[in-house]
Amino acid sequence: MAFSEVENKVRSLLSGAEITRVSFEGPNLCIYVKKPSEALLDMVGEVAKTLKKRVVLRVDTGNRMQEKKAEQIIRELVSDVEDVVFEEGGDVYIYLAKPARERELRAAAREVFVRTGWRAVIESGVPRDKVRLPTHEVVGVRRIFHGAYAQRKELMESLARYIHQEPVVKEGPITVAFLGAAMEVGRSAILVSTTESNVLLDCGLKPGQYDEDFPLLDAVDLDRLDAVVLTHAHMDHVGCLPLLFKYGYRGPVYMTDPTKYQTYILLTDYVELKEREGLQPSFSKADVEAVIYHTITLDYEEVTDIAPDIKLTFYDAGHEIGSAMAHLHIGNGRYNILYTGDFKYGKTRLLNRAVSKFKRVEMLIMESTYGGRDDVQPPRVEAENALAKHVSDAVSRGGKVLIPAFSTGRGQEILYILNKMIEGGLIPRVPIYVDGMIVETLNVYLMYPHYLNPEVAEEVYGGVNPFATSGSVVIVDRAKRVEDRINQIAKITQSEEPAIIIAPHGMLNGGPVVDYFAQLAPDERNKLVFVSYQAEGTLGRR
Repeated sequence: MAFSEVENKVRSLLSGAEITRVSFEGPNLCIYVKKPSEALLDMVGEVAKTLKKRVVLRVDTGNRMQEKKAEQIIRELVSDVEDVVFEEGGDVYIYLAKPARERELRAAAREVFVRTGWRAVIESGVPRDKVRLPTHEVVGVRRIFHGAYAQRKELMESLARYIHQEPVVKEGPITVAFLGAAMEVGRSAILVSTTESNVLLDCGLKPGQYDEDFPLLDAVDLDRLDAVVLTHAHMDHVGCLPLLFKYGYRGPVYMTDPTKYQTYILLTDYVELKEREGLQPSFSKADVEAVIYHTITLDYEEVTDIAPDIKLTFYDAGHEIGSAMAHLHIGNGRYNILYTGDFKYGKTRLLNRAVSKFKRVEMLIMESTYGGRDDVQPPRVEAENALAKHVSDAVSRGGKVLIPAFSTGRGQEILYILNKMIEGGLIPRVPIYVDGMIVETLNVYLMYPHYLNPEVAEEVYGGVNPFATSGSVVIVDRAKRVEDRINQIAKITQSEEPAIIIAPHGMLNGGPVVDYFAQLAPDERNKLVFVSYQAEGTLGRR
């Protein structure tokens, strides 16, 4: 549909509104009006449904309330406001000091819009209990995002020109090229190409003890790459993403909100770890920052135009918080591709099961890490009982249990399970030391409870940190100086007190867990318990 037709349709559907401007901004259809109202907000849903577009309603510049007065009203309307950031385009970002339910956030955003004329984007915060979590990485993401407003504006303008043009060739060939992760675990990167567009699904590396394998990125013409879709923030899916920006890519990266924060945490930690080891990282923190301000976040089941001939919809993958299956609707329904990323159909302690029903799928690209004939996993209850036995055995003889865990996903789940085991009397009450970026990523789980299963979400909404309910969790505030860090780990490992230690990396190929392992290995009272997949070439696999 030509833009003039879209504009005429908008003005027809909102005939009672004083519309000053209609424009495309990135994947969004933006409607600017003179006066905000509840009725207008209700009508926008009908516009989105009719035009099959993401619609954003804003008030014209001259009719918005002055920022100082608007902030005063915002703090009166919205509880527990920690920070307020206005952007010249008409959006105000409101950051809260604790979690809030989605319906409460939506209601507050409506009221802010009607009272002030500013379109409110409200983000939950982290509950402040006895276990104080560091939040500098969360603050860092927000600083980068708002500091790059000019770059984001330029990106959205160029995207609007590209996405909303009419396709030249409507029924050309569709090709799918696997640049990694075919017949192997790691370096996931899949290039989907049509006559109009090129979209890259994930961009990960293959971790190893000494070397890292990258996808075949030389097969990608970055000048013709139109979008990157990220399913989740694990290094085998996201680890090479900054390389695209290092070598000149300046297009959008689509992911969920939780994945955005976890991506920043993982990638900055990767750079810092390499530097601490005296190695040259493959990319810089500046490249990681470029990823963040080129990110466009989407909710589950939100249909979005990402190219003239491709619509993207994310669905819950059940793998880690914010993980998504990517459904590509190509050529106005001509062909549909579902890329699962990593997924789990069973409900876990923290997450809902993956979505399994889709209206149309012509091609299924499915991960199969445990898809072999002999890859039979024990039932979850059996696995948890085995974990409890290992912990109890080590503690009974005065030892410590070291659990290598990934910074996102498994680390949080194991911490949650251990807390419940202590509360239920299944394991002795001993300190649980949590080290590394597992600590920072806990914030993401507490900021986005609606991505968790209902039982855990209710705990968070009630002001409870479900990862520390036993009272046994000790957050290791990582010392900056090398000597202090050595002493810090030695104090924990050489204590006569039994304990559990959870630290990344989950495959023992780097990170603080290696230092703990070196200290604990000589003592036969201690145990090393693996709780996740161990890839070939890693110390954990050996």
